[in-house]
Amino acid sequence: MRLVLYLGGALLLAFAAIYIPFAIQVAAVRSFHRTGPGWSFPSKVYSDWIDLTPGRPMPPEYLRAELEARGYTWAPEDDVAPGRYWDGGDRFIIGLRAFDYPDTHYSAERVTVVLGGSRVTDIRRTHRTGHQARLEPLLMGEWNGGLREERTFVPLDSIPKCMRDAVVASEDRRFYSHVGFDLRGIARALLSDMRGGGVRQGGSTLTQQLARNLFLNRKRTFERKVRETLIAMGLESRLSKQQILELYLNSAYFGQRGSRGIAGVEEAARFYFNKPASRLTLYESATLAAVIPAPNAFSPTHRPRFVRDRRDAILDIMASERFITRDEAAAARAAPLVVEQGEPPPARFPFFTDYARDFLAGTELGRDLESRGLRVFTTADPVWQEAAEEELDAGVGMLGQDGVQGAFCLAELRTGAVRALVGGRDYQSSTFNRAYQSKRQPGSSFKAVVYASAYDQNAGHSPWNPGSTVPDLPRDFGTGEDAWHPKNYENDYHPTVSLAKALAKSLNVATANLVEKVTPQHVVEYAERFGLGKLKAVPSIALGTSEVTLNQMMVVFTTIGSDGRLTPLDPIRAITDAAGRSQDRKAAARPQVLAPLTAHIMVEQLRNVVNFGTAFNLKSWFGFRMPAIGKTGTTNDEYDAWFMGATPDYAAGVWVGYDQPRSLGRSGSQAAVPVWARIMTRVTQGFPVHDFPAHADELEPATIDSYSGLLASGRCPSIIRTWFVRGTAPTRICDLAHLEPVLPDTTLGVGDTTFSSPFEVEPDQAPGTPPATPPSGEPFRR
Repeated sequence: MRLVLYLGGALLLAFAAIYIPFAIQVAAVRSFHRTGPGWSFPSKVYSDWIDLTPGRPMPPEYLRAELEARGYTWAPEDDVAPGRYWDGGDRFIIGLRAFDYPDTHYSAERVTVVLGGSRVTDIRRTHRTGHQARLEPLLMGEWNGGLREERTFVPLDSIPKCMRDAVVASEDRRFYSHVGFDLRGIARALLSDMRGGGVRQGGSTLTQQLARNLFLNRKRTFERKVRETLIAMGLESRLSKQQILELYLNSAYFGQRGSRGIAGVEEAARFYFNKPASRLTLYESATLAAVIPAPNAFSPTHRPRFVRDRRDAILDIMASERFITRDEAAAARAAPLVVEQGEPPPARFPFFTDYARDFLAGTELGRDLESRGLRVFTTADPVWQEAAEEELDAGVGMLGQDGVQGAFCLAELRTGAVRALVGGRDYQSSTFNRAYQSKRQPGSSFKAVVYASAYDQNAGHSPWNPGSTVPDLPRDFGTGEDAWHPKNYENDYHPTVSLAKALAKSLNVATANLVEKVTPQHVVEYAERFGLGKLKAVPSIALGTSEVTLNQMMVVFTTIGSDGRLTPLDPIRAITDAAGRSQDRKAAARPQVLAPLTAHIMVEQLRNVVNFGTAFNLKSWFGFRMPAIGKTGTTNDEYDAWFMGATPDYAAGVWVGYDQPRSLGRSGSQAAVPVWARIMTRVTQGFPVHDFPAHADELEPATIDSYSGLLASGRCPSIIRTWFVRGTAPTRICDLAHLEPVLPDTTLGVGDTTFSSPFEVEPDQAPGTPPATPPSGEPFRR
């Protein structure tokens, strides 16, 4: 008796050792945590959607472009169906398509969008719903990890009953009664094999075919047949018949599109009939069932007569098994075999989709990104992404230098949502994404960090303010291997200069003196808080000698524009798994990097860079009409050209240079600002103009002498209207002799145009407004 118990226990343990891991694998398959050749689903990547809500900025030309980017076509006013629109200038009638969003399903509907003042003023809908009107996202591409197979998971309740019944009738008539294997089928197959002297006929049930698809290879051996049967029995013990059928219909192979396999009923329906599986008719379902035994041999496109005969035979079986009536079978047999092949998956905006993939790879959702059938909704705006790609290439091309590359990023100022990202001039020529993969010295664009770190002492109540002065005469900094002798770009120097002037005109020596005062270590600490990594605390950090990416520098400006709260870039709006379940992501930490006061004062100081500083050409030459802040950057020997900037709604950055560093012969003002202007002019075209918040309760204006930092007098040759934390503006009037006025060099460095003015702003300039007069004539090189 004891021996029997021991043997029974041993058998039970052996069974558990086999069955429990198997059960875990089956559960992993159903939850898409186990993938393989027969159960791998490429993830689909979408652009952002557009909520159509009253008050949203929406120029007519922008709405029209968004519709056309999604394939909407014009229709007469009284004939607007899903996927079409009528354009009345300030009134659009749109046939919105049905779409499964992460939060809910939206049915197709017809809406009227009324515009006024470049905003949505009213939305009129044909029926009431529990959600706002929404323009669906654009499918941009897919991540497949090199697996050359098109497959999209679709739940069983979205597959028509006629499709389910056609497969059961064709492949396994006793599917609902057997336990994973069919003795009659096996006997028939064995008899055929014995006559043929090898394994010739399968006799496999749907469950056995599923076992083979998920866990085994396709080599025909008796050993594989035994394993297939055992696995099928295990599947029957773990899953319902409906679950088995769902897995089967999503794993079955249906043919080939060139070098890419067509797998699963959803992709089969789109490949052969250009429609989703949910809309398959009876005769189309029977056609797909006819293909399954040998998809390449039974191709409807290559052997239509043979496939039609098989289809008709399956319809007869369905009628005899009472899945359909004889009349339904006859009607379906009468239908011609019409194949309308759908388009292959798109591959739009690969610079952005690559970035989104690599971004997620570093998160908790990074495992099996390319095989779990995720639907990834990005924050990309397809109209702006296309504009950025075209204008970056054209703008860099206008430099007339072979091999020059560029990168661009556009993000929402207060959320960090990336709306466009371009990693180079042509993805087909080079997939290297210079926006986030290339580390280069940022040059003087890094001065935004330097000055922010100085103004942020004591939570924004710093001893440093825009009127503080530092020396600006050539000298050596540091000792030993860190010794350094900076020069101003134009080789003009001053005994002292205000910080407002030093930042606007990007004066290197003055900035190096400021870093010496606040210490390089202090600047390094702020750089790390901005997300730039651990940089080396050396005097030359003042001029951005440590390497960073364009995207890292973008965070400096999104953070300054978000009241000093860290605002990391994020290209993802939402994610669902293959079954439609939302995938939660850990929210990025957003600590306070700068005191709000500091951020507000930095906005005004960086505005001066655009209004009369090194980026003055943004408005004076290129006519950019939006309020803007920014900072140019040029590295030693003009290897790299940068412009990092922002409007009240968006941060944007441009880098221009060679992949293998060599001189551009141009500064950030000359190479990067023009590209930034091209892209952002097109992106903001037609949108309503509004300004950065004024913060008049915190800040006060003062017109100061550029060099002494004191209140300007009528004898001061160079003055600046700038902004101070309330109570910190100078009260003493400048009494410098100014025996020889500082005469600016009027050379612009581009063409023959010059400009000059005794003022750098109008004396009565209001908070947050650009100057009405030209700048002081100093060149805008840095």
